[in-house]
Amino acid sequence: MTKKELSTEERIFHSACEVFLLYGYYGTTIRKITELSGTNNSSLNYYFRSKEKLYQKVLEYLIGEILVTVNKKHPTPAIDEKLKWFFFTELYNNYQLFEKVLKGLYPDNWEVKLKMIRNLVC
Repeated sequence: MTKKELSTEERIFHSACEVFLLYGYYGTTIRKITELSGTNNSSLNYYFRSKEKLYQKVLEYLIGEILVTVNKKHPTPAIDEKLKWFFFTELYNNYQLFEKVLKGLYPDNWEVKLKMIRNLVC
């Protein structure tokens, strides 16, 4: 499926994944996301409300990708280097927001998820 065939929301989300993976939270701007997705600030705000909420959705998706890999019961699951670098740098550069997002996504076992991610990337 090409970007033109995706809905506006999907284009923004996929573009956000790419940009956050490259630049992390602090290096990402709404402008970079909207330029890549071919949309505008109004569309991003309509679908995701803010950069932080979009970041939360991206983290939820990426953590889900890691959990799928771990759940396949590989002794040492292979993680894409770009993804590994993203989590490593976010844990170092953006720890408070990263932890806040994990607490929101996994209120009962966020510490377990955090430990799992640390073990996979460090």
